[in-house]
Amino acid sequence: MTTPTDPAPEPTPVAAEPTPAPVTPPTAADPIAAMVAELAILRAEFAALKATAPVAPVVVPPTDQGKPTITPITIDPSSLSPLARMAAGYRK
Repeated sequence: MTTPTDPAPEPTPVAAEPTPAPVTPPTAADPIAAMVAELAILRAEFAALKATAPVAPVVVPPTDQGKPTITPITIDPSSLSPLARMAAGYRK
């Protein structure tokens, strides 16, 4: 058996532990704080609107108080088949 002529690969050096990036405070405004501030503004507006009386009373139109009726169906017998005309005659 012949020996290989290629040299053996050298082992790759093991990298040291990665260093974490420095932590910097966020430069953008906190979105939760912005929502809380907006909510406080809306609550103040709502309380101010509840304290004032409505400008004019709401007018509700009168409704129909009658009993609902069912309109009878009128069938044109000339448009029916002979069998249906006979059946319609028994219904009367």
